[in-house]
Amino acid sequence: MQSKRRPTFCVEMARPEAILAAIGDGVSIQGTDFRVLYQNPIHRELMGDHLGAYCYQAYEREGRVCPGCPMALSFRSGRIHTVERSVATEKGMVHFEITVSPLKDADGAVVAGIEVVRDITGRKQAEERLRYTSSHDVLTGLYNRAYFEQELMRLSRSRLFPVSIVMADVDDLKIINDSHGHAAGDRLLAWVARLFLEAFRAEDVVARVGGDEFAVLLPVADELAARESVQRIRKSMTDDHDACKTAVGLSLGTATALNSDQLLAALTQADQRMYQDKLTRTGRPPRQILASETNHSFRASLD
Repeated sequence: MQSKRRPTFCVEMARPEAILAAIGDGVSIQGTDFRVLYQNPIHRELMGDHLGAYCYQAYEREGRVCPGCPMALSFRSGRIHTVERSVATEKGMVHFEITVSPLKDADGAVVAGIEVVRDITGRKQAEERLRYTSSHDVLTGLYNRAYFEQELMRLSRSRLFPVSIVMADVDDLKIINDSHGHAAGDRLLAWVARLFLEAFRAEDVVARVGGDEFAVLLPVADELAARESVQRIRKSMTDDHDACKTAVGLSLGTATALNSDQLLAALTQADQRMYQDKLTRTGRPPRQILASETNHSFRASLD
């Protein structure tokens, strides 16, 4: 009867050091004095070759243990600790997840710590893209309607009053799409978005809230500030008209809330004034939906 032969493995591959070297993450071991005792190749690639150096000197150029050091926390508690770190490099920001586990002797005393470093830059970039697309309009890069309504709610609970609101509607976008194509309409919307970004402050919430509708929240801004913003938009449209390459009109309305109780009324008033501006200038009303739908959403969130 033929005996079964057990598979043989290279003795070298069974050694702990060889196993650590084969792990896809960066692995290092530090003594309780924070001296680096071991680094696998991935750790050296990610963090540099610092064998024999003190970690705080090698990684942070510090003269003592860094505040919040996961290795120090692990030594003190005897438990696993995980932190995230971001480092600026020539290739951009690199993000790491660092997990430290205490190594204990037979009596349970901590004698060293093992650090696992994982490059999570790809994951962080994907999360950032997801956050961006969830709050921004893809075509214009402005905030979207969902974010506008969130900020409206946040401002209602803040002390950033007076809050002014600007409503805007692009004239004849459908006609432009039908006569010149949707690419021309998209260029027009992107041009209007750029004018809005230039006309308002960085802290203002500039949003595209519908196909041809824009809205802006201006915290700590009175009626005069809102009117001046509208004047800047009008002037920019005149000065920069050649960049658009399409005849365009813009209907605008503003209102100001002095406190949270007036915020929804100001939204409605700005919408109505934009409606009247459109009617006066073109003889045609816009689709007046934002204020009513936002009021409904806003009141539902309060309930």
